[in-house]
Amino acid sequence: MFFVLKFLNLKEKLIFLSLIFLIFAIFFFLFYRIYLHQDYLIEGFKDYPLTFNPITAKNDAEQSIGKLLFRSLIKANGKGDYDFDLVEKITFNSSTKEYLLKIKDSYWSDGSLISSDDVIFTARMIKLDPENLYYPFLKNLEFEKIDSNSLKIKIKEGNFSEKNYLFPSLSFPILPQKVWVEINYYNWQTTKMDLFSVISGPYKIKKIIKAGQLIKEIEFEKNRNFFSEKLRFKKIVFKFFNDEKSLKEAFLSRKINTFLSYNFSLAEGINRIKISKIVLPTYFAIWSFDKNIIKFFKNYDFNFLEKSFPNLKTTNYFFDKDHLKFYSIASLPQEKETKLVKISTTTNIYIPDNEILEKILENIKVKIFNDLKINIVKIDLNTFQEKVMTDEKFLKEKTFLYSEKYGVCPNFGFIDYHQEIINDKNLKEAIESVKKDCQNKENFKKLSLVIWQRDLPFVPIFNLDMNYFSTFEFKDIFINSPFERFSIIIYN
Repeated sequence: MFFVLKFLNLKEKLIFLSLIFLIFAIFFFLFYRIYLHQDYLIEGFKDYPLTFNPITAKNDAEQSIGKLLFRSLIKANGKGDYDFDLVEKITFNSSTKEYLLKIKDSYWSDGSLISSDDVIFTARMIKLDPENLYYPFLKNLEFEKIDSNSLKIKIKEGNFSEKNYLFPSLSFPILPQKVWVEINYYNWQTTKMDLFSVISGPYKIKKIIKAGQLIKEIEFEKNRNFFSEKLRFKKIVFKFFNDEKSLKEAFLSRKINTFLSYNFSLAEGINRIKISKIVLPTYFAIWSFDKNIIKFFKNYDFNFLEKSFPNLKTTNYFFDKDHLKFYSIASLPQEKETKLVKISTTTNIYIPDNEILEKILENIKVKIFNDLKINIVKIDLNTFQEKVMTDEKFLKEKTFLYSEKYGVCPNFGFIDYHQEIINDKNLKEAIESVKKDCQNKENFKKLSLVIWQRDLPFVPIFNLDMNYFSTFEFKDIFINSPFERFSIIIYN
């Protein structure tokens, strides 16, 4: 190739060599970006983090940060079950009805041992706040120290098996008592970033990039005191965006290489994408105290939705861990009326402001137009959640899309949230009896049928798998919460 130089003058030689240099530079840059950075995970989020504290975390971005920084006693294994993390051994004392836990020799990033004091302190702080994500799991547990690396736990109510109740309950992140004990719990949301220098998780924070008050990017590097397993990624970067359109644009421009969404249509136009499923035990239902509305939705066949939405399944209700699938309530024996009753008035259905949920409801709206006319009313997510959780008038007077995450073992949380409004003691007793033996498939079916046939203010319609868009190859993951994916993908 270079023999042509003898036929060129000086200026032409310089131009030729410059072009050759440019070609090699482009090739090296592509090689560097595509091949040498295969050990970098760059995740995009449609949320901005306001805290790094995993105990007060609200959205997926905040919870995912906590998952990288702090370990738990028990962690999700991606197969719909849990494995030991900080725990070395669990034994059950049948005479005292207590569980005895031994903690592994594990270390904080400053070199000190993680102790039973840290576990008990974190659990105690969580139980101060009924609004905390982990409160429903811990409210019936009593923790008592035996020594520095062992403790006992007693379940105050019920008789739950380890893997179906105790294990999910112990998946809360553990904080170092010595750092947080002097800080009032109600100030944990706004604590300074330097308090997160003492961590236990697989990664630690290396760099934070802000735009004004907003955190735009966080770079994580490996925590040298984390010895338990070989980590897949040398570096992890979280980048934060306003919406899903921005996520897709960042993926197309190679600014990120993974992101999570319910919206399957985001895959359009991306030819280098690999899509894994994040399977969550979550159902979406129509909630209304209008018995005609409930009757209509209970007797309508919504299977047509599955043709338009590849990650949607209609009325899937509970999870079979042995065979990694959901059982569908639609397959249960039930009495449906052969003729639908038309409703003449237009019904407002309130939904959280979410693109994919709006598309699903629009699909339903068109399909049922001749029998029921609906008007879709969007409310921003925070306001919507607040109304569903606390506004009794909203619950009694409005029709809305209700979503409930019930865990690998179905506890049907609407009973806990809205017991006074529903006021059905027998149903609560039925659920409590099934929670004692969550692996019994016949009990699953009986409970689902009881709920379906009861005169309750909601009708389960569908559940959605989340789509994990990535340039990496990941197996499908079965977990309780999206942020638990970081317990699995960083090793796979």
